[in-house]
Formats: sequence, structure tokens, C-alpha cells
Amino acid sequence: VHEKLEAMRKECSSVEELKAKAEHELLQRHFLLSYQKRNVQLHAIDWNQNENSVFELQNGSKISYKEYLLKAYGTKSLQQEMCVVKDQGGAVFLPQHIRLTYSAYESVLLYVNPSIKERLHRIEDCTKLYKNQQSQKENQSEEVVTDFEIDEEAMTTPAYVLQMPNIVICGEEGPIENPVDNFKYSLCRGFLDGTKQLKQWGVVFESNPHDRSKNDERSYRSFVLAWEEYCKKRRVTLLNLFLKKNCNGKYNLMDETLYNETVRRGDEFLVLILPEGIRGSEVKARFTKAVQRPNFPVPVMIQCVQASTCNNYNACLGTFEDIMIKFGNVPYRINPNLPHGTSFIDPNDCWVVGVDVSHVNNKPSV
Repeated sequence: VHEKLEAMRKECSSVEELKAKAEHELLQRHFLLSYQKRNVQLHAIDWNQNENSVFELQNGSKISYKEYLLKAYGTKSLQQEMCVVKDQGGAVFLPQHIRLTYSAYESVLLYVNPSIKERLHRIEDCTKLYKNQQSQKENQSEEVVTDFEIDEEAMTTPAYVLQMPNIVICGEEGPIENPVDNFKYSLCRGFLDGTKQLKQWGVVFESNPHDRSKNDERSYRSFVLAWEEYCKKRRVTLLNLFLKKNCNGKYNLMDETLYNETVRRGDEFLVLILPEGIRGSEVKARFTKAVQRPNFPVPVMIQCVQASTCNNYNACLGTFEDIMIKFGNVPYRINPNLPHGTSFIDPNDCWVVGVDVSHVNNKPSV
């Protein structure tokens, strides 16, 4: 979109013309982000901000959009922007990091929203077929061969349209309920039904100063910093939480003789920072199988996380939520808003299946 805006600027003779043209061509269009697999609708263009504009984080500190993208996603913003764009919720995006899904949506529209000429052509074909069918009944004429047919009786499909469900979260002063399409993670504080506190747990990682491929000390430090920010947000006490378990020197996480020493009596939970690549998969399989077997001296719950994920604050948030959910905390509940109660659907006696699309690397779906 950055290049598209620059091209418009060269074509337009005034700033007002540029703004009008850009808003006419871009508003309500969908786009993909270069640093996230998200499909977003462009709702507004803010001409008073650019990549160096500053906003306030949840902890009260201020940071520019450019610096935030580098810190949160490792994405550099090298282009000088003339504006920023926003989605319906007010989230800000830099034009240089978004790509319009023009061709894909245009092809869909051509199929589901054809031209008037094409619509009239379809109606004409249907009319001809209907007349031929009537003629066959009246005159017993030969059957007209077509590639489609029209049933005399209309097909009835029973359908039940549900209202948008609500999500219940714990806010600053207690539970808050909002439609799921208006959910704001920034409003989340503690957990519903109170917080089940982790009293003794630790982080397991490799720390070999002589082998960079077996040294995840940096990932551990990033994990701790992200965890501290998460605890402030969720109002979780930090006291007595972290027990650093670094496997150093002569040890590595492929050495199963180390596992008995790693888990101490009283440990409720372990976070295992996995090395990158195939080695990480092997470590995960060996470690989880060993410490969760029935005859292990101290059975313990485990959450695995890739070393690279630890360096991404937003990705860490998902890991922290998984930890809390596994330990029994309730971050949210869904109120399905069934208009007829349990007459048709009983939430306590049904399965809910979510359907999503798979993403091929470097080829985000629309």
C-alpha cells in the first residue's frame, strides 16, 4: 500500500486530491500483514500520523509504531510514511507492511456479484428452460436436453441463525461481558473465579557458553521479562514463581540422566524452552515422556515453548495463557446468547467444532 500511495501522490495535483483518491480506493478494502497471518479490513486513514508517531503501551511507557514493530515482531520499517491506516477497532498499521487482497476478492466478487448483463443472460436461460418444460407437458414434445434442470417444487432448507456470542472476561472491577467481535485483550486483568496461584515452578533450558546451538540463556531472559509484564496485566503475584533450571556445562537436554535432577519435589509446573529445529522436537518427546510417566519420582505438568518464541512478546502471551489454563485458571467464558435457551441447542450437551484454514509458509491465505 505504501507504493500505491506514493504513485497516487505523483498523479495528484494537491494534498486534498490525494486524500480523496486514497480514501475512495482503499477504504473498506481487505489487506494482509507482512508480519502476521491476519486478514484485516481497512476502515480509516489517519493523515496526521506516520511511522514515528508515538502511542502509549499498557504499562504507561510510550513508543513509536516503528520501534514497536521492531521490538514486538522484529520487523524493520524503513519507508517514510505519509499516513497510517486503522481497522474498525482503531488498531494502527503502517502502509509499508500491508498488502491489499485485490485480485482474490475481485475474483470472488465476479462470481458472486456478476454484471447486470450476465444476470440477464442467466435469467433468459432459466426462462427458456421453463418454457420448454411447459411445452413438453402440453404437447408431449421431445425432451429438451440441457446441462441443468429446474425442479417444480422449491427446496426448503431449515436453518437456525445464531446471534453473535458474548465473551466474559475479568476486568478492572470484575467480570465484563462484550460481543466477541468487540473483544479487547487490553481490558483483561485477573481470572474468572479468582487466581489459582503457581507456588513452585521453573523454566528448563540449556546454557552452554561453549556451544551457541545449546545456549538459550537469552531466550530465558526474554521469557522472564515478558512474564513480568504479563503478571502485571493479569494481576498475578510474582512472589516465589521462578526457579531457574539451566542445564549447563557437561549437560544437555538430550541427556535423560539429567531429568531426575531437574524436577524437584514440590514442583507444580515446568516450562521447557526447546532448541530450534529437529533437536527441539527430540528434546520435547524425550523430556515429556520421561517426566510424565507414572513411575517418575515427581510427576509434573509441562508447557513447551520454542526458543525463538521467547523473543517475541506477543507470541509469549499465548504461552502464558496456556500455562494458566493448564493449571486451572479461567481467562474467559463464552455466553452463546441462544435466543431460545436450550430448546434447540444445549451448551452443556454439545460439541463445538471450529473450522480454520491452514497456512503455507510465506503464502498466507485470504
